[in-house]
Amino acid sequence: MNNFLFSRFVFKLQINGVITGKTYTKFLRDLNNAYLFKPKALAVIVNSPGGTAVHADLIYRNIKAYSSLHKIPVLTFAEDLAASGGYYIMCAGDELFASSPLSLFGSIGAVSSLPNIKDLASKYGIERRHYSTSSMDFFSIYDPLEDYTAAKSKKVSTVLKEVNDEFRRVVLTNRKGKITVPDEKINDLIFNGDVFHTEKAIEYGLIDGHGRCNEVIKDRFPETRILGLDSDAYGLRKVYQTLKEKISN
Repeated sequence: MNNFLFSRFVFKLQINGVITGKTYTKFLRDLNNAYLFKPKALAVIVNSPGGTAVHADLIYRNIKAYSSLHKIPVLTFAEDLAASGGYYIMCAGDELFASSPLSLFGSIGAVSSLPNIKDLASKYGIERRHYSTSSMDFFSIYDPLEDYTAAKSKKVSTVLKEVNDEFRRVVLTNRKGKITVPDEKINDLIFNGDVFHTEKAIEYGLIDGHGRCNEVIKDRFPETRILGLDSDAYGLRKVYQTLKEKISN
């Protein structure tokens, strides 16, 4: 087999649910099934409200690396929701599409929340004993049994700002020349944590247009076939077997 034969295919990846380490592990398995093969293009379907910033960023960077390695276009699609880390991943696409007029996009920013149950724990005689060399270690900052001090608040705010700044950079870099909102209004209209239905997302330049994955692929690459890289359904050997069977037909 050679990469000339694989140019007859568009590979498709799907990312569903809250983005976690488990999401990233599955994504890597799926992508690695065909990492050395050069398809005509890569399609990525995203249905996610977001999740951990690190894993969203790693998925984004791996998609970019795969596209750069094989010099192929990437098309990303949102069927339901691509918010926060979900939209972050979508920005890896050369073109971004909404599968439905009701698809949601945006929530560009960073959040962190944790309830304080100190009084509740005290009521039931629950005592937390935490030992650390620093009063600002990760577990101390997010300890729900401890008071949330100004120093802890400042630390969390600093981290969130760093995440938010990187998110903004990714959006502005990948949507350069496409965002229609003036610079003086961009914070109020786009980088405010809001979500937008398809028409507003198109109006603001956050996405490029309407289109369901299979229909767009058929229109853009009529001579190709779509192959889903789902490791749970195929497995590594099954992918190779499926590719061989489709090439021979």
